[in-house]
Amino acid sequence: MNSSWKYSEDLRKKLAKVRDSEGQLKDHCAEMYQRPGHQRRMQVVESLLAKFVSGRDFIDIGCAEGLYCGTADELGARRVLGIDIASSKIERAVERYPTCEFRCRDIFNLVDLRNQFDIALCTEVLQHISDYQVAAGIVIDCLRPGGYAIFTAPNLSGASDHIPATISPDMTIDQLLAEIGGAGFGRQNALWKFNTDKLYEEIVRGRPNVKLLEKIPVDTPDGQRRNLWTVGLIQVDV
Repeated sequence: MNSSWKYSEDLRKKLAKVRDSEGQLKDHCAEMYQRPGHQRRMQVVESLLAKFVSGRDFIDIGCAEGLYCGTADELGARRVLGIDIASSKIERAVERYPTCEFRCRDIFNLVDLRNQFDIALCTEVLQHISDYQVAAGIVIDCLRPGGYAIFTAPNLSGASDHIPATISPDMTIDQLLAEIGGAGFGRQNALWKFNTDKLYEEIVRGRPNVKLLEKIPVDTPDGQRRNLWTVGLIQVDV
């Protein structure tokens, strides 16, 4: 995947269609979130929400069917907003969590949400985005001073650097879905295999007002895969 294609607007549009196709074909809450490994990762995220979200404004960017929005609402968040690029996922979220607010939006189109939230969640999203560093910065920009960003991403590189998926500009949406579709659709499953230690250091680098507070490893329930996911907790200075 060459650099010009990796960060092109054409790829960004195709990836948006891939995400929407996933949403039409599979319900994350009904399928992916029932798996033991995913449930362990979710428990870590929920423990952080329980610590920080009460009485605060919360946004979930890449909210899928809105599960964490429902959790934040139950935990006493003052405002809850879920954002996802797939309209089918947003439709399910609205049905399931009617007391929360949801919008069908692209992560690269959130300028109007800057400095509006105290907690921003972005879970299992960055590995599906071409310019993941820009996307992570947009998540952080939604925060007020003192706010917290929670990221999760699979730690699948097995090397010192990230490994990009093998794709090409002439691939159709169906071909991309078969190669890099998430939720178990794609052979390569994502656009990036991250080294998550490097990922979270990259996210905070060059942002003097942002600090990485914690990297929380998540092992598989059988203990066979150590640090299969990493949860990153980041804070914007007051």
